Amino acid sequence: MNIELMRNNENRLCRGGTGTEYIDVYQSYITVLFNHMKSGGQGDTLSTVPITDNCGSVVGQLRPITRDFLVSVPGCARLIARWRNENPTLSAQAFTATEQGTISWLENQILARSDRLLFLILLNDGTAVGHIGYSNFDYARRMCEVDAVLRGEKSAPPGTMTFALHALIRWGLDTLKLNIIRLRVFADNTHAIEFYKRNGFVVKAENLPAGEGSEKAYTLMQLDIPSWRQGVYQ
Repeated sequence: MNIELMRNNENRLCRGGTGTEYIDVYQSYITVLFNHMKSGGQGDTLSTVPITDNCGSVVGQLRPITRDFLVSVPGCARLIARWRNENPTLSAQAFTATEQGTISWLENQILARSDRLLFLILLNDGTAVGHIGYSNFDYARRMCEVDAVLRGEKSAPPGTMTFALHALIRWGLDTLKLNIIRLRVFADNTHAIEFYKRNGFVVKAENLPAGEGSEKAYTLMQLDIPSWRQGVYQ
């Protein structure tokens, strides 16, 4: 992992620019950064994102799924499989998640993609209570989607998912240099739509097809960044 390349690209992004070369610099920056986040390690070498509450107190962290997850987070795939089976309405099509299937999903759909990163949501005591991430970059527009938002443990302290979402947004704006943050949510998931509205997102389009073979539809939402920065979402 070329830390120097990432830092050089970050400096070039801060100077601004336009055109194909500038887009290539941004794509390289994201690719190298995500590769670094996925590389694993312990202690100071593991890159995490702090989760803070409304008072600024650290209440947990976003811990990336790393290539060594089978060793560094034992039982991770089994845990995520359980969460997915307990929340079947979050998928476009019905399926039963297994530990081995989840391992394949993490390896092939998360770790193998240069534009996708998934975090476990950890409390201060290390308990994993859900996951959240970023995916589907449009490098020309510096845009991506909030991805795979799931509260796996219903016993998680109140506000945990809100604080985790804001930690992800803050990191996306400050570190990923995002200009646009979007997400897709199933149109019939009114609870989730209201949750995102309370946290700075506005509806951009409705009744978008969820995919071939699915009768579900998506609602597309986008973060109102100026309002979010001013704390209007509260």
